[in-house]
Amino acid sequence: MKKLSPQEIDELVREAESIISRFKTALIASQSGRAERRGSQTSDEDQSPPGKTQMSNAIDAVQQTRSIPMFINWVRYQMAREEENLRKSSSHKKGQSKSGKELVSQEEKSEEAQRFWTARSGSDTFAEALAKAVQKIQSTNDRETSVEKVILFLGFMRRALVAINHLDAIPAQLKGGEGR
Repeated sequence: MKKLSPQEIDELVREAESIISRFKTALIASQSGRAERRGSQTSDEDQSPPGKTQMSNAIDAVQQTRSIPMFINWVRYQMAREEENLRKSSSHKKGQSKSGKELVSQEEKSEEAQRFWTARSGSDTFAEALAKAVQKIQSTNDRETSVEKVILFLGFMRRALVAINHLDAIPAQLKGGEGR
């Protein structure tokens, strides 16, 4: 694999942070929903960034297979699992007695709290935005370079998830500094 230029790395960082920023509201809802589902109990998971483990698993999937098509297949599978869990959760809750408006409101909040790959911003899901970025990387590079760039990109996304509440305070593109 050729060595990546600083500009190529900068572009990966900016794209990763851009996607996380775009989905910030939905991902934060997911994080706070986990704490609400547990009631007053808090755990390390409640304090951890949304999707941190999922992004680590995504990195592992690419590293182990060295295949972009397999990775896209893995992302689709994660989306399907998430949707299936939401359907099961929704059908279970329908058996509980609550007023109609209260039930719909609680179901919507609960559903948003369980989303990561299927979190929405506009018409895209998080997984779709990620897949578009990965396909863009793949379309402009050879296979091995694509794999290495995707691994770096996913690592930058994971870091952006960890720093989700600080992305606006310290932008990747410093005004008047490097990275232009």
